Amino acid sequence: MKSYPSFDAYLEDQPAANQSVIRALRKLVKRAAPSLEEAVKYGNGCWVDGKWPIAYVYAAPDHTQFGFMAGSKLKDPKELLAGGGAYVRHVKLRTARDFVERDLVALLDQAVALGHPAAKPAAKAKAPAGAPRAPRAPGAPNAERQLASHFAKYSPAIAKFGKALRAKLRKRLPGLNEIVYVYANQGVLLITYSATEQGYEGLCSIGLYPDEVRLSFGQGAALAKSAPKGLLQGSGKTVRYVVLTKPADVDRADIAALMGVTVKLAKVKLRAGAKGKVIVKAEEQKARAATGRGAKAKR
Repeated sequence: MKSYPSFDAYLEDQPAANQSVIRALRKLVKRAAPSLEEAVKYGNGCWVDGKWPIAYVYAAPDHTQFGFMAGSKLKDPKELLAGGGAYVRHVKLRTARDFVERDLVALLDQAVALGHPAAKPAAKAKAPAGAPRAPRAPGAPNAERQLASHFAKYSPAIAKFGKALRAKLRKRLPGLNEIVYVYANQGVLLITYSATEQGYEGLCSIGLYPDEVRLSFGQGAALAKSAPKGLLQGSGKTVRYVVLTKPADVDRADIAALMGVTVKLAKVKLRAGAKGKVIVKAEEQKARAATGRGAKAKR
């Protein structure tokens, strides 16, 4: 089994016909599942959630496979999946024109929601016995209510941390939209700050995990070249992150500098006092995963 130091190295070593398909799939995954990171496992390019591979590509002599580790559990109304193992299934693609994006996104959404077959679902934090429920603000917009409900699924400490961090970033990045993704099986709530309505075009993201909070940068690989050694973590093609210990960490000089460079790289003009929208993608993700169809995403 040949080993590769990176997804890029794996890609460049494949035949030209496979490369064109893999590049198209790479763009699709980046748009549809921005929380996944690129890696190489078992000699193949793949997309991982932490250490767990969720999807992969395999360059066969006459086609390219786009596979899913939990493929046997996916709803597949279009009957795109092939394979007969206990878990893994794949779609065969001979050219980049062979697939309809929304069909693959529907499968990918389910795969992300299910996670790797060997991974244990993140335990949900229990609220203390007798703890009062947070009152629902009668005038809060629907998106804010949805976001509040997702915060409520975390421990009080993590939820408070996430809300305080969100307040700081809204002030730091005025006018940017907040794109909300939920990966329930991994216990992850992701809030991406974007000048558009697409999360994959975001500058940075808040990531709430069961036991930690991360600040991720969409162009983290570029930032890593000038960032202090050891500050940024991650090994994907683009995304890097910092594990925060408290909301005030974003005010540290090293992280504030990263934020400044991020805005410059994105060529975004921030307007003091401007307000962005809150766009919750959770229901869209859930619907696509449940039906296996998926309405065509607005790009």
